[in-house]
Amino acid sequence: MTKSLRGIVLAAGACVLAVEYCPVPWSAVFVTAALPFLLLGLQAQRAAATALMINSAAVCCAFGLVEGYLGFQQLRGDGTRMEGSITEGFTRTDDVLGYGPERSVRVTARKLYGNIPLYDVVYTIGDDGLRIAYPANATPISGCIVFFGDSITFGEGVNDDQTFAYLVGQKTAGRYEIYNFGFSGYGPHQMLAALQAGLAEWKVTCQPTHFIYLGWFDHIARVAGLTSWDKHGPRFALDQSGELQRDGVTRKLLYLGEAFRSGAARTARGPHTFSRRSPRVGATDTGPLPQFSISRYPMGWARRRAHAANRVRVEIGEHSRS
Repeated sequence: MTKSLRGIVLAAGACVLAVEYCPVPWSAVFVTAALPFLLLGLQAQRAAATALMINSAAVCCAFGLVEGYLGFQQLRGDGTRMEGSITEGFTRTDDVLGYGPERSVRVTARKLYGNIPLYDVVYTIGDDGLRIAYPANATPISGCIVFFGDSITFGEGVNDDQTFAYLVGQKTAGRYEIYNFGFSGYGPHQMLAALQAGLAEWKVTCQPTHFIYLGWFDHIARVAGLTSWDKHGPRFALDQSGELQRDGVTRKLLYLGEAFRSGAARTARGPHTFSRRSPRVGATDTGPLPQFSISRYPMGWARRRAHAANRVRVEIGEHSRS
């Protein structure tokens, strides 16, 4: 085996390990990718080939250094810190959702930027593992509202009586049972996992009349498992027939081969969009969910992951109607 071939094999192995274990994986990938270019340049017989390989190695190193700088700046944080009983342990591992809040707890959470307080609140989690909501006091109740989402739905940074779910119950004068399944860092894959595993059916004691999901485009990355905090979360993938299936848990290495397996057939389909109608509180009609245009993601694996994210939303729509 020639030196160049050995260098390429070693670089490929190092890239795989970097994606899985390095705190700034793409920095390591770019720097490692410079190695085979450098070896090929040193062994090239022509000056033009040598210059091309050496410059390619330099470009990879430059990208790696920039990515490393930005990555380590991000790892340093934004200058904020948390205080209160929340720092003593607030989350637990969950085999269905990946993680979630401890049950039957009441914690204090203070976030500061330097010495400047940003918020000072209390989170109360009930016996069912959900944040408490406005109690229903009507007889009979008018409906049952189930909330899903991330920290916005959960109400990070606000007190129990200031969350979106709580205020909906308050504004409707207690005529609806309210259930808040949201939690910090969650995405649509947690919602679908909860529906498929029957967690919602087990925890919700009334017949749901409304499902409300709050989301934004960052949730595509969460569905794809490209977050640092959700390594044990539910993973969904498309099978050969294009159907969405539960496929273990999110881990970085599971997605490394997606760029090579995306297939020309999916890419050739062009932009795909999905829309489903989501119930609104107090409305008899429904409005469309935002549409994701997969064409904005040029890489094959990103198209596949975004397509899967939309399929998650489609499946959620099917569950909400059943």
